[in-house]
Amino acid sequence: MISHLRLSARLPCEATSVAVVRRLVDGALAAIGVEDECRADIVLALNEACSNAVEHARTATEYEVAVTVDRKRCVAEVIDHGVGPASTPVDIGRSDPSAHRGRGLQLIHAVTDGLELRGVEPHGLAVRMTKLLTWSPDPPPDWQDRQHEPWAVVPLRA
Repeated sequence: MISHLRLSARLPCEATSVAVVRRLVDGALAAIGVEDECRADIVLALNEACSNAVEHARTATEYEVAVTVDRKRCVAEVIDHGVGPASTPVDIGRSDPSAHRGRGLQLIHAVTDGLELRGVEPHGLAVRMTKLLTWSPDPPPDWQDRQHEPWAVVPLRA
């Protein structure tokens, strides 16, 4: 019986890598029976976080993505090793609605159930998004509602 799904990748800081993440995660979530709208929210949040990693990690050549799914939630982390956040906290408050940029974190916050940002040593930024899952009416048998092991966070790096 499948108890969880874990996908992880190191990708080049290139715009084309964002599409790879979208297709990979969407396909995996569809295969295990995650409902369409829930899947779309997860993929949208990942798209924004990966796009930010590619754009803002100017000094890095790659970024990391890890997605872990259990029966209740999906946790997605995007980690870049660029310049990292400024010394002041990142504000995900309201931006100018007419702005063409700067709304990615607001969008992620709006479509997920949890958003955490942290600096990465020696430099970089980790974005962690959590989404409670909704399931299609007939998910594959291994993913139907059963007892599962408690959720545990697995570090990305040793």
